[in-house]
Amino acid sequence: APAGGDGSYDVAVVGGGAMGSSIGFHLKQADEGLRVCVVERDSTYAIASSPLSVGSIRQQFSIEENTQMSMYTAHFLKELQHSYP
Repeated sequence: APAGGDGSYDVAVVGGGAMGSSIGFHLKQADEGLRVCVVERDSTYAIASSPLSVGSIRQQFSIEENTQMSMYTAHFLKELQHSYP
């Protein structure tokens, strides 16, 4: 339950992998007052789909929008290391 809250949330994100965690993070960045709950069945991420995926961040062979998202993601991950060591 949220600290001092009634156990309710404004947004529930199911799946805390790369996409779900990103959605939760960016929602909170956009509105700090928003009560966001990210639910992930594997809190260790040992058997979660994101770390087991063979996918990666790439900028080639894609449409412009995908290239922009990939570039943003690469920059975001670099900055994340500095903001949350």
